[in-house]
Order: sequence, then structure tokens, then C-alpha cells
Amino acid sequence: QDPMFVRGRLGNYYLSQFEAGQILDPNGRVVDPNVNPEDATSPAVDAGSGDANDPNIAMHLYSTRTDNYVDANGNKDFGRVDIGYHYDDPLPPVQFYLNTYAINGSISPPSGFYTQYIQVPLKAVPNPGYQLKSWSGTDDDTSRVLNNIVTMDSYKYVVVEFQSIMVELRARVVGGNGTVTPRRGTYLRGTVVTLTATPANPSHRVIWTGTDDDTSTLLTNTVTMVNDLHIVEVRFYAPRTLNVPGDYTNLQHAIDDAMDGDIILIAPADQPYLTVDG
Repeated sequence: QDPMFVRGRLGNYYLSQFEAGQILDPNGRVVDPNVNPEDATSPAVDAGSGDANDPNIAMHLYSTRTDNYVDANGNKDFGRVDIGYHYDDPLPPVQFYLNTYAINGSISPPSGFYTQYIQVPLKAVPNPGYQLKSWSGTDDDTSRVLNNIVTMDSYKYVVVEFQSIMVELRARVVGGNGTVTPRRGTYLRGTVVTLTATPANPSHRVIWTGTDDDTSTLLTNTVTMVNDLHIVEVRFYAPRTLNVPGDYTNLQHAIDDAMDGDIILIAPADQPYLTVDG
């Protein structure tokens, strides 16, 4: 069986015990205190061959609990002895402060002091129209569910942030000379919106900004709605003719400056014009 070791003040081989504040079963699930609290306690607790006070055992002054609990008789291991390493910790348990904060929602429990190495269950509730964005300061900041845990091995600052479920798109043409659709709208976060640019002059080309692919030269593009507000800009331009020499001293400079649709003309020597589509 899994001995369910947990970390404590003096080492990594304390025994998980519900009475000491551990709340996870061997599969990492939070136990229900009204149904199965015993599932958070190591099978090695009270599993030894005799009484912890037995002179031949004499482990009653040492602890397997992370809270270093001492009973009224000064015993740390009482009744049947626990199997496993017993820590000699002369210090009383420390109280650590848990600071909880929610953005666009609420979190419980409220801020307060907790005994060392207690596992505190956290529950987050979003405001209407919001969903979970992130946790920070917990045992699992990658979690994407509304419940989490923080182990009080030091001062803790836990933040849960919610983000709006619906997000806004604004698209515009800079400088005129065409249209873009859709121009604005509200979408579920994560929606992929297809945009269509239409130049007033069919020979004109397009520059995109704020899309999934700003390098695209096509008249259609997409934007994935992951931010609260997405602003997409479209610019239309007429293809140019770039002369070498004349506009540029050498061909490479012209190539570097060329945009989609531009034509580079290289002046003739003893040969006809050489035309390069950029």
C-alpha cells in the first residue's frame, strides 16, 4: 500500500493524516469530511506491532504528523505506534497566513492563519458572464477548474482571475479605399472569425494587422478571439514600379523594399528590360 508520505518541517516522510490537515486520498482526490475522511490518512498510522508508550518501542515522544501535535499527556504518537519515521521536533507548530484574492469573482475561504502544512481547499466563483482564466499561488496553478488546494508551508498569496466569456472584435480600414467585414461583433472567447477585405480598386493589395497571420497577402484572414478586445486594421495600397537604378542604387535594396504586387524594373544596358515580380 501507498504509505502516503507528505512533506513537513523536518523532512519528506511524515504520514498524511486527516487530523493533521491533509485532505487528499491516495489518488489525489479531496476527501469528503462527512463521508470518507479516513481516506486522507496513511495506512501506516496506528499500524505498528504495539503501543507507542511501550518501553521496548518508546516512540511516544516523536511525531509522524506535520502539525507536531502533542496530547494532554505529552505524547506525540499515542495508542498503537505508527509505522514509519518519527521526527524529533521540539518546536511548536507555526501559523502561516493565507491571503486570498479574486478578480471578477470570489474565492473561499477568506484570508486567515492556518497551521503549518495544512492543505486548504479553495473554491472560486466567477461573476456572471465570466469564466476561469488562471490560478496563482496554489499547489497546481495549471488547474482549469474552480477548485484547488494550497499547502501552508509558508506565507501564501493565492489569486484567482476570471475573464469575460464574450469578447469584442473591431475591424477598420486605415486610409479608406475599401472595406473589411465583419467590422465589429461580440463572440465567445476562442471563436475563430473569418475576415474579408475588399479593395475599392481590384488591383490594390492588402496589409493586415492584428490577425492570426499578419504576413498574409490574401483578401481573407482569420482572428482567434482570445483577448477581451481584438482590433484588426486593414490597409490597401496600389502596387508600385521600382526602378533600378533610379529609385534604388542596387537590386537588393529594391527587393528588400518590395511588397506584394510590386514590379522591379532593371534599366537596360545592351539587353531588353528585365522585369521581376516582387
